[in-house]
Amino acid sequence: MKNIITLSIVIFWSITSFAQDIYINGKIFTSDKNYLWATAMVINNDKIEYVGNDHKALEWKSEEAKVIDLKGKLLLPGLYDSHMHPTIAGPNMTFVLDLFGVEDKSEAERKIKEFADQQPKDAWVLANGYKIKHFDKSTAQDLDELVGGRPAIICEESQHTGWYSTKAMSHFGVDKNSPDPDGGSYDRFEDGTPSGHFREKAHIAAGFLATPELLTEDQQEIAMKAILDRCNSVGFIGIEDAAALSAKGADNVYKRLYQKGELTVRMEYNRVHLSPIDDETNNKSLDERFYEGNEMLTSKTVKFAIDGIPTDKAFLFEPYENADCEHSHTCIGVANYSKERLLANFKYLIDNGNRIYVHAEGDAGISRVIDCLEEINKEKSIKKGRHVITHVDLIKKEDVDRCAKLGIVLQVQPQWQPLDEFAKSYIKPALGEERFNEIYRYDRLYQRDDIMVGVGADYPTGPVFSPWEMMQNIVTSKNVGEDMQPRGYTSSVEKAVLLFTINNAYVMFREDISGSLEAGKKLISSSSIKISLALM
Repeated sequence: MKNIITLSIVIFWSITSFAQDIYINGKIFTSDKNYLWATAMVINNDKIEYVGNDHKALEWKSEEAKVIDLKGKLLLPGLYDSHMHPTIAGPNMTFVLDLFGVEDKSEAERKIKEFADQQPKDAWVLANGYKIKHFDKSTAQDLDELVGGRPAIICEESQHTGWYSTKAMSHFGVDKNSPDPDGGSYDRFEDGTPSGHFREKAHIAAGFLATPELLTEDQQEIAMKAILDRCNSVGFIGIEDAAALSAKGADNVYKRLYQKGELTVRMEYNRVHLSPIDDETNNKSLDERFYEGNEMLTSKTVKFAIDGIPTDKAFLFEPYENADCEHSHTCIGVANYSKERLLANFKYLIDNGNRIYVHAEGDAGISRVIDCLEEINKEKSIKKGRHVITHVDLIKKEDVDRCAKLGIVLQVQPQWQPLDEFAKSYIKPALGEERFNEIYRYDRLYQRDDIMVGVGADYPTGPVFSPWEMMQNIVTSKNVGEDMQPRGYTSSVEKAVLLFTINNAYVMFREDISGSLEAGKKLISSSSIKISLALM
C-alpha cells in the first residue's frame, strides 16, 4: 500500500481527449465488483467503450486511434470523497488564518496577533483550527487583546466551538439576556454575561454559518478554486459538501464556478436544516435551494445534526462517565431534535424529493434517526433514497442490521478509528474504558457486504485530507507512520479503493456515469478537470 501512495502522487495525469484512446498492457483496477481487474480499456469521445484484455481492445483500433502502452502500471477510476467542507477548507488556504497543526499555545497566539495586525483596523479576523486545550478557558477579552479590538471568530479544530471577540459577539447580538439555543451553549461569567466561547449549535448558527459570507464574491471563488485544485491533485473527481449552510456562502459560489467552466469536481452540496431555527423557515429556505442541476452540480440532500461530539454533546443511552447527573439534565448528551420533530421534517423533505443526511455520533442519536426512517418505511419504501447517517461513532450492531435492511448508507471517517490525541485526552474520560474501546469501529462495517459504506475525511475538521492516507488507515487499522497494533480488522487494498470509487460515487448519485471503469461510463473532459484517472 505504501508504494501505491508514493507512486500515485507522482504520476497523476489528465486525459487529453482523442477520438479514440486505447490503453493496453496495464493493471487496470475497474471497481466493477463483477470484474475487478483488466489489462486494457478503450475510450471513444470521453466515454468508455470496452474494458477487458489487450487482444480485444486492439480490435477496436481505428486510423485515428492513439494506443497507450501502460507498461504494467496501475490504472484506477477517479476518486470521490463523500464528506468534506470545502467552504471552510478553501478560505483556510487563502483568506483565513490556518491554525491546524499548531501544537504550541504561544505560537498560536503569535500567529493570531500577526495576522490581525495585517488587517485593516475594522476588518474581521478569521482563523480556524486551534486546539481546544489551548484556548478553552480563554475569554473574549483575551481575544480582544490579540486582535487589537477587531471583530474576530477563531474556530476550534472540530468546528463545533468558536472563540469570539467582544465585537463579534455584539455583531451576532449575543449578550447577557441571550438564552442558550437548543443543542448549543454560550460559556458565561458568573453574572451570566457570555465569556467568548460559542459551543455546538450556538457556534453553527453564528460564526460557522457567517464566515463564508464575510468574504467577497471574488474571494469566495479564489478560495473555492484553491481547495478544488487540491482535490484534483490527489485524484478526487467528486466531493460531497456536507454542510452548505447558505446560498450566499456556498450554492452561489458553486454555480458561478460551474458557469465559468471552473468547477473541476462533480459536486453534491448538502443544504442544512438548522435546529435553532423554526421548521417553517428552515423548510422554506431548503425548498428554494433544492437544485436538480446536472452531473457536475446537484443539491438533492438535506443535512441534519442530531447531536455533537462525544465529549459531552453526543446523545447517549447511558450517562457520560464524568457527568454530574444529579445536577445536570444533559448527562446523556444533547439531542437537537425530538423524535416527533425529526420524523415530521424527514417526512416532509422525503415527500418533496430530498435525500436525508444526518450527523449522529452517540448510540441514542443514531437509533433515533433509524427509528424515524423505519417509521417512514412502513408507509413507503425508503431503500432507493440512499439516506445517510454520518460518523456513527458508537453504533450498535442491531442498528447496523436495521440500516442494512432499510438501505441506509453509513458514512465514516477512516482516520478516526486508530484514535488520535484528542480522542484519548477528551473522549476516553467522557465515555469510560468500555465504550471508548467500541468507538469508531468502522472496520466491522468494511467487513459486511450487506450495507453500503461511504468514506471521507470530514476535512478540515482534522489534518488528514489525502485519500491515500485514509486507504492506509482502512487497510492496516493503524495511524500512518505509527508503530502500533492494528485497532480491529484489517482490510484489503481492493476494499479501500472500492470505498473511494464506486461506493462514494453511489453515495453521490453518480455511480451510473462514474466510480468504476466499465463500458458506458463517462470521463470528465480535460477542459473541465485536471485529473480524470490515477496512473501508477
